[in-house]
Amino acid sequence: MALAKEFRLKNKKDIDSVFKKGKTVRNSFFFLKYIPSPVVHGRIAVSVTGKAIPTAYEKNRIKRRVLEVLRTHHFFLKKYDMVVVVQKRPDIGPHSMFVSALEELFKEI
Repeated sequence: MALAKEFRLKNKKDIDSVFKKGKTVRNSFFFLKYIPSPVVHGRIAVSVTGKAIPTAYEKNRIKRRVLEVLRTHHFFLKKYDMVVVVQKRPDIGPHSMFVSALEELFKEI
């Protein structure tokens, strides 16, 4: 199941604003840029770097898994516009690895 449209950050202007004005939190696989959301709830975008994961199949698979973790754990309710960037190939293994790595980031916000 996908993330609802109102929780997606899709407008290029909004994403650029997050990158220019946002604060950064990092861990070994991800980095997260965030700013307070101008709308009632938070919105999320996920980006996968081409250097880390060269094939579209793997990029899409990782993006789907990250969005699923964000959706099921309601990280988007933090009232921030966020861009999660996957910068290193995470092992496509246990689902708990994604959860723990993303929870690390969100504890720092």
